[in-house]
Amino acid sequence: MLLLFFTVRFAGLGRDIINTDAPRWHRRSNNFASALVNLNLKDTYQHYQPGVSLMWLTWDIKLLVHRGMLEHADFFPTIHTVSKTAVVLTLTFLLLVQMHLIEKLFSSRTALLFGVFMSLEPYLIGIDRWFHLTSLEVYLAFSCFLTLLWWLYSGKNNWIYVSAGFLGLSVLSKLTTLMFLPLFLFLIIRKDIKKVPIFLGIALLTFVLLFPAIWVDAAYVFSKLYNAISGAVVGGLRQETINVHPWAYYLVIFALKISPITLLVFLLGLANYKKIKAVKYILLYIFIYFVGLSIVGQKIDRYVLGFIPPVLLICSQYISKLKLKVFVPIVVGVVLFFTFVFVRYHPVYSAYYSPVFGGQKNALNLGIYDNSGEYYLQAADYLNDLQQKFVVFVPYNIESFSYYYKGVTVREFSKSVGYVVKSIDWDRKELKDNTCPVLEKSFGTENIVGVFKCS
Repeated sequence: MLLLFFTVRFAGLGRDIINTDAPRWHRRSNNFASALVNLNLKDTYQHYQPGVSLMWLTWDIKLLVHRGMLEHADFFPTIHTVSKTAVVLTLTFLLLVQMHLIEKLFSSRTALLFGVFMSLEPYLIGIDRWFHLTSLEVYLAFSCFLTLLWWLYSGKNNWIYVSAGFLGLSVLSKLTTLMFLPLFLFLIIRKDIKKVPIFLGIALLTFVLLFPAIWVDAAYVFSKLYNAISGAVVGGLRQETINVHPWAYYLVIFALKISPITLLVFLLGLANYKKIKAVKYILLYIFIYFVGLSIVGQKIDRYVLGFIPPVLLICSQYISKLKLKVFVPIVVGVVLFFTFVFVRYHPVYSAYYSPVFGGQKNALNLGIYDNSGEYYLQAADYLNDLQQKFVVFVPYNIESFSYYYKGVTVREFSKSVGYVVKSIDWDRKELKDNTCPVLEKSFGTENIVGVFKCS
């Protein structure tokens, strides 16, 4: 399962996508590495999310690089690939931890099935291949949850210490993990309320020890983090353009982004919830995350990733108890659907939308489609293969293109422009350009990015 999981995520890595936030995190990681080397520890604070775990993963890689080379198209693909490989290797290790815990909690068959589902779930693959925080946060938070469950059932105190460490690491990735804290404390109180201070203490210690900026100016860092949390609750993100109710947003995104086979098995598992061990805790995990995301003003599609591991755990438990004649066709169906997705979307799996619920077209109609850099890299590769290097105008998602294009990329149109690269998005549902109307090449199964030739 580990080989399958890693191979699916590694194949074509670095030639797939520069997600819109990736260049920012590369720069922050550069700054983090520089701050460490120069002992300017306050500058290891780079962002409110705070993303420290991602920066620790790649800081040593950045030290091998002259900072001015980051934006060089002959070099950036290498640093991007190596950095994303570090993330994928970390996620593979966390899957190993999760499968080990699931085997202890439930059964070997459940752990095996969980590995299959995690390896082949299309949108999960897509976000796991990004250079970003989301997957790290989700995997670490779910590892914390499973470790805490095993402590609850086994009574082995070492596991609560491990769980607290996972919590600290997850919060170092993104503060969103704090949503789960009431559930984690509830589980501890049910078993031994005296362990609450130990759990919180180890989590806080992990957070502080791995965040050098806190060592020199704790007040500065915590004030920034507090402002970020309060801002996320009250701040909105283009809610006026989304044609679904804010409380239905993540339900709709989940339906559009999850495999239809996974969705069907999940619903069947809920209908047979008595067969699911620890189902009340797993559903509480899902419910708390849903309520937390729905309350905050920001609505971002990739946050739905946090629902996927607990949903897949319910699916795995349910299938593991079925007879072989039912069990095998479901697994075969999962493999066949992944094959369909591979042919249709590889290597840009984050572009996946469920065909059962209208796919990309329905997402555009609902105003919830979001291009996060999908297929801009492929457009850059196409233009790099031309004999002449043209000036290219990219009005949207320019950094998802410019870091791979070896010619000149501009943000403003001029007479020197030879090509225009544009994409569809929530606010532009048609792939067209009035200035350069000739569509020479398009990318994506449903024409997501277009290369327009100027006369």
